[in-house]
Amino acid sequence: MKGRFLGSALAAGLVLSACAWAIPRTGADSRAFRPGGSIEVTLPVGDVHVVSTQDSRIELHYRVKPKAGWFGSETSVLANLRLRFEVHGNQASVEFKDDNGGNKSSIEVELDIPSQENLSVRLGVGNIRVRQIAGDLRLETGVGDIQAAVAGAGNYRSVEASTGVGDVAGGPFGNASGFVGKSLDFHGQGRYRLTAHTGVGDIKLTS
Repeated sequence: MKGRFLGSALAAGLVLSACAWAIPRTGADSRAFRPGGSIEVTLPVGDVHVVSTQDSRIELHYRVKPKAGWFGSETSVLANLRLRFEVHGNQASVEFKDDNGGNKSSIEVELDIPSQENLSVRLGVGNIRVRQIAGDLRLETGVGDIQAAVAGAGNYRSVEASTGVGDVAGGPFGNASGFVGKSLDFHGQGRYRLTAHTGVGDIKLTS
């Protein structure tokens, strides 16, 4: 995954600062991170894909699909997008903000993080995919699907997954209940917590 967006970003010299205004259409950044902490990811519209890495760094790659509307331009849209990427020891946050009113651009985010971290991902609209992160997981989207490949059911002391309209495939955590919306409540002997919720969409948990 590291090379997916990196080539175009580096070719244009688009290595990001800690807080960037008028962000480019594609970008990449890498920060040193002390393992064993927490990472928060927030964006209004788009997709987030998080995978584990053996490095003690966080690597961010993103691509914006500008939504200009009838009277705007892609340049003006990008000028109203903001990115905050901060790391303090073993605490990190990645936040995109879109100040373009009702026309929210779609942002694809790929994040490589150390494998044993607590992770929170919050989207307004979009899909979340997480693979092989051992830690507490909090995954939320208003409209979209959530897929999480977890560290095995024995590592979790609680799992709560729910959707207002959609399905929940619990995988190693058992079957969900419900009709229009589904919910799953699992209790085990492990150390981690997993919470996943979508207003409209499906949730799939695998090991």
